[in-house]
Amino acid sequence: GTAYGQNERLEQAISCYRQALAMQPDDFEIRLDLGVVCGMDDHPEEAIHHFEQCWKMRPDDARSCIALSDAYVSVGRFDEAIAISRSYLARFPDHETVHSNLIIYMDHTPSLEDAEIQAERKAWGRRFCPVLTARKPLANSPDPQRKLKIGYVSSYFHNHSAANAFAAPMVHHDPEHYETFAYQTLVGSGDFVTDIFKSRTTHWREVERLSDDQLEALIRQDGIDILVDLMGHAGHNRLRIFARRPAPVSVSAWGYDHGTGLEAMDYLFSDPLAIPPESRCHFAEEIYDLPCGIHLMPFLTMPKAGPLPALKNGYLTLGVFARSNKISQPMIPMWAEILRQIPESRLFLKLSQRNMDYFRPMLTERFVNEGIDPARIRVEGWTPQRAHFKLYREIDFQLDTYPTGAAVTGLESLRMGVPLVSLYGANHASRYTASFMHNLGVEGWVATTREAYVERAVERAADLPALAALRASLRERFDASLLGDHLSYARAVEAAYRQMWHRWCAEQGTVS
Repeated sequence: GTAYGQNERLEQAISCYRQALAMQPDDFEIRLDLGVVCGMDDHPEEAIHHFEQCWKMRPDDARSCIALSDAYVSVGRFDEAIAISRSYLARFPDHETVHSNLIIYMDHTPSLEDAEIQAERKAWGRRFCPVLTARKPLANSPDPQRKLKIGYVSSYFHNHSAANAFAAPMVHHDPEHYETFAYQTLVGSGDFVTDIFKSRTTHWREVERLSDDQLEALIRQDGIDILVDLMGHAGHNRLRIFARRPAPVSVSAWGYDHGTGLEAMDYLFSDPLAIPPESRCHFAEEIYDLPCGIHLMPFLTMPKAGPLPALKNGYLTLGVFARSNKISQPMIPMWAEILRQIPESRLFLKLSQRNMDYFRPMLTERFVNEGIDPARIRVEGWTPQRAHFKLYREIDFQLDTYPTGAAVTGLESLRMGVPLVSLYGANHASRYTASFMHNLGVEGWVATTREAYVERAVERAADLPALAALRASLRERFDASLLGDHLSYARAVEAAYRQMWHRWCAEQGTVS
């Protein structure tokens, strides 16, 4: 079972583990491993069953907590994942990974707002990453005009959506004024995108096996002036390094840009719509506004948008292109109401999962329970990226998820000529689309209440000529904006770095 699992022969792995479990039904390790491969093969209900048994058998084992809460999340049961994590942390408050996972689960919960979400991050920061002040002084020269060394810390230097968001300032940096360093925290995940990063980054460092002491020493030895976190609380992060302040300036950005809660993190890149002024008091970092918080640099050629499908089909096709766990409980009733108010319309749910034998009937049933004819619902799973891009040509516009809205997927959608109806809420994760649409000058698609969300969709559906004109213009508008102009976005980021550096130099008394 283990050998099959390591070689991604998941059906054979599951078969072996089931046989082993039949022989030893009380074996914790076998049941845990079976749950893991079931999850990998998109059999979430069986995975949940085994992990619930593991949790009962060993409630003090962190693996039980992490596995079960992640399995709940895979089917959108975030409240239960949060409850399990809090139960474990009440007994073992020093488990860093469980606490980070809790933070990520909270980002996806419709009932929570920035204040509570960021308070949990700050609690994590105080416990695990208090600022370590008794450190060796930094040797960086406080010259405001000199060439700067920028270090990027991530495990996402491969074909991953996060890499699309942070690639431009790394790949298109100005080598005359900036020297870049990539600190790869997960070795063995390389692909053609990794090769691009390696070829365009000045220095490449693989640091997965380095201890915190060793990584701190390496960053100091490299003389990094501005150290950039590209992961937040995602797996394989190295947030503890930032508490050591191995560089004069620290920034969190792009890869998982929801804030870290670290007192030692100086800045968080965002924009005025993604994090409005009234929310900024909740963040540990100072919010530094870019023209747009994230940017799209696709690594594969995207096809042309094509004409509006409704003109040929005679009916509207609405789309939801998202991970299934982004489809929170409030969304299905809202989408069902939109389908009722646009009687001939269809809904195309494009998921990132592969096992449609589970997800297709599960989601279709939820619409049937709302009184929607299942013939109007199409559910498809994972496809290669090029095929995924082509599927945008089959939808007229998207219905954004909430509270975790489309980020890189939203940017891809807009570049493919497909706008999104979005719900702008009190959670940072819900505001990306509003920022994107504002940058493109596309008005009338963002709502602030559930009722208005439905109204926006119905209003947009009523004007096919306007939809067709918008579709025809979006690619050109996108590429001319800072959402899609890679060089201009890189220069905007570098201007931000320079301003941050000037401020640090002024604090050293070298700039008047």
